[in-house]
Amino acid sequence: MKELRHQVKDEIAFFFADSPERELVNHLDLNVLVSGMAAKDDLDAYHPFQADPYFRFYYVVDGNVRLIFADGSYLLEPGMVYLIPVDHPFRYSTTGKFTHYWLHFRSARLENVNYFRRLIGLKAPPDTEALMRELLHCAETDDGVEALIGADIILRRLLTPFLAAMPKNDYEQVMNIGRYSTVLEYIDRNLEKNLIVTGLAVIAGMNYNDFSADFHRTFGVTPKQYICNHRIERAKALLLGSDLTVKQISARVGYDNEFFFYRLFKKYTGQTPKDFRNNNMLG
Repeated sequence: MKELRHQVKDEIAFFFADSPERELVNHLDLNVLVSGMAAKDDLDAYHPFQADPYFRFYYVVDGNVRLIFADGSYLLEPGMVYLIPVDHPFRYSTTGKFTHYWLHFRSARLENVNYFRRLIGLKAPPDTEALMRELLHCAETDDGVEALIGADIILRRLLTPFLAAMPKNDYEQVMNIGRYSTVLEYIDRNLEKNLIVTGLAVIAGMNYNDFSADFHRTFGVTPKQYICNHRIERAKALLLGSDLTVKQISARVGYDNEFFFYRLFKKYTGQTPKDFRNNNMLG
């Protein structure tokens, strides 16, 4: 930010200079869905092992709860705020009453940024509870544009600590992901099909070479690696959240050759699909 001084009337004005931070804020696409406050000791019954198509923001007031993911478990503690990522299956494991404020929201840009594809926990700023109460008031009154704008402003304030902690090399992802939204949605909906990079380039309106190079710059992996990563993550969720056989899961994530799927899964996870299921059984 720079200072601009008007000499005639002795006025002082400030403007916000172009910067990665400014571009980040300008490109945010936030959509508040629902918010609430809960004090429960049986969260286990409310969320079986499954993924959600939205972010969960939690502010823990009292008690503890453990979130069980495919790759490990994480304890949520009082005085902390957490972001639970999109499309990462989990379930709860509670040992007593757990009191928390919660908020569900969507952001097509943030959900594909590397930093936001994992559980993030930060110390809650002092005004977090007041902001959550204000958000609940907006939702309760629901008086049109004023309430929606108020909710949007509050969500941005709640996310500020997370955005401030985001590595700067992820900023470009936020700014560039928008033009790939159709491609990413197509991949997600068609993992069981034979996805060809040339076809994805056509969807993006680019030639093969430009698409492959720009995709790699934006996401840090090639299109083929991106598809493979998502197939393995989908397979993990199916292994732990369904009774499907490994052969059925292999087909569900786009691999007709079950043995090739076995080798690929072990390469990415260090375990065979069968061992992964046995070693991570949730129950």
